[in-house]
Amino acid sequence: MTRWRQTGAAPPSDLSAPVPVALVQASRSLVETLALDAKDGRFVATGADDGFILLWDGFSLDPISRIAGHKSWVLSLRFDASCTLLASASKDGEVSLWQFPSLECRQVFKLGSAAQALCFLPAAAEGSPQAQDTNQESLSLD
Repeated sequence: MTRWRQTGAAPPSDLSAPVPVALVQASRSLVETLALDAKDGRFVATGADDGFILLWDGFSLDPISRIAGHKSWVLSLRFDASCTLLASASKDGEVSLWQFPSLECRQVFKLGSAAQALCFLPAAAEGSPQAQDTNQESLSLD
C-alpha cells in the first residue's frame, strides 16, 4: 500500500477511482449508455445523444455497425440473455427491439415517457418474452 500512496495512484481495490481500460471514438456524439452482451462479451452496444446506436467488437473494440436507431437521445440499451435481441430506449419515449445480430428492427413501442433503463423478464407462462422499463411498464414482445 505504501507504493500506491507514494505515486498518488489509487490501489486497484479502490473502486471509487476508475481506471480507463481503453479509449475508443467513432463519432463526436456523447455516449449516454452502454450494454455488454452477457452471453460471452463478444459485443458491446453504445447509444448516443445523436440517436445512433453503435455496435462494437467486445474484444478488439473495433466498430462493427452504426444504426440510425432513434430521433432522440438513446438513454438505455439491453441485450437479452441469449443475445438474440437488443432493446433500446430513447428520450422521446420510444423503445425499439432489434433482432440480433442482423440488427433489423423487430418492433417499436411508444411509451408515455422516456425509459431510463430496460430489462428483459423471464418468458411468461404462455411463452411470450416480455421487457420492462423503469416506469414499470411491461411490453409484450410478440
